[in-house]
Amino acid sequence: MPRTPRRRRTARSSLALLALLVVAACGDDDGGGSAASTTTAPSGQEITEAGFAFRDASIPPEYHRSWTVTVTDGQAYVVVDSYGDVVGEDTATLDDGTWDQLRANVAALEGDEAVEGEDCTGGTGAQVWAMEGEVERFEMDAEVCGGDNADVVERWMAAFDPVTELVDMEALLATAE
Repeated sequence: MPRTPRRRRTARSSLALLALLVVAACGDDDGGGSAASTTTAPSGQEITEAGFAFRDASIPPEYHRSWTVTVTDGQAYVVVDSYGDVVGEDTATLDDGTWDQLRANVAALEGDEAVEGEDCTGGTGAQVWAMEGEVERFEMDAEVCGGDNADVVERWMAAFDPVTELVDMEALLATAE
């Protein structure tokens, strides 16, 4: 078998590398990037505020506990209310690792889909959002009724575990006995 001249091999290698770079740089029309970027988990480093709100079911006020977690630049604020009356609140400062973990968790929720529930009254609901400065990155709502969207709300809630573990949620959510 004759040897390929070195110059021809170099040209083929250069052409192959150029083709690979062109393919990697191609994205969809909305700037989605390369196929490799779609498999990488979003870091969320651009997120400056993240929030989760849980709305409790329609039950008597002494048992009703809705709550909101808002985190801005590593400072968390948790508020628990009963039909608008604040019954508990707490704050926590997140270290850099926890803040980064929360932002990555929240970024991974973007595009999560909740199913449209039937007209249901009295169920629970939730909302999750993320901001980049003054710009809303996303906001999503879900109603839990007859089991629909329970998994979605559980995922959203779990994304905020790094924050809720820093405060005594059990004490904040305690009801009158």
